[in-house]
Amino acid sequence: MKNPMYFLFLLFALSCATLASCGGNDDDGGTTPGNGSAEIGGQSFDLTNGFVDFLGQDFDGTFDIDITLTNTDDLINGNYNIVYIDLRTDAEFEIEEGTYTYSEDFGNVMTFVSGGVALNTSFVNIGTFGPQNVVDGGTVEISRSGNNYTITFDFEMLDGSTSSGEYRGPLIEI
Repeated sequence: MKNPMYFLFLLFALSCATLASCGGNDDDGGTTPGNGSAEIGGQSFDLTNGFVDFLGQDFDGTFDIDITLTNTDDLINGNYNIVYIDLRTDAEFEIEEGTYTYSEDFGNVMTFVSGGVALNTSFVNIGTFGPQNVVDGGTVEISRSGNNYTITFDFEMLDGSTSSGEYRGPLIEI
């Protein structure tokens, strides 16, 4: 493929399709919803579903773990709100507890290298993030109790605004 953006969009689309097809495979059968909320640009929204994708070892030796928090379990149909976090860790199939700090250096563990927050988006226009939607700094705090996680984030956005929130609940592996 000659256009790398086409490839990235195709990869994201396939991930969303996989995510939407999951019926929930956490230990309680996917029946326990999460709860939480987020804010961006003065607008608040609920976070009721969490997903995790263990993508394996990256070119830099760290492990790539993507977390998606949203207010829906169907990312193909309709509109939804979404928080996306791209973690780097030294554990292959485990989300390490602690504070992750934004870093553009992919080689550091306990960092996140990208993120985004979007309101009222859809599968068709998910790739149209503007500067108000792209994370450019901040922290993510993760703790775990059994199968439930608490994920608290404070983001600085590319346009200088902020976004913050917290999700409490299971993460369904995709």
